[in-house]
Amino acid sequence: TEDTTIRYLSERRLRTLRDLSANLTNVESTKQVIDVASATIAQNIYEVPFCVFYLYSAKDRRLALARTIAIEEGMKNLSPMSIDLD
Repeated sequence: TEDTTIRYLSERRLRTLRDLSANLTNVESTKQVIDVASATIAQNIYEVPFCVFYLYSAKDRRLALARTIAIEEGMKNLSPMSIDLD
């Protein structure tokens, strides 16, 4: 039934969030955050169909593409290589 489907989807999504939280507990660098989060999300592609990570540069006020999951890097509409915040 619909209630069962909703409950099942909710449980899977919560499991993905728990996995992400648990896996990020001991990371010590930005690169590790991106690596660990990417691996976790890639294992749960039905819950997170695509993902884009950007690194922020305060000096340049710009976001630089760091990683994508399930989309090609540089796809103009989904993941520009950089985003100017000015």
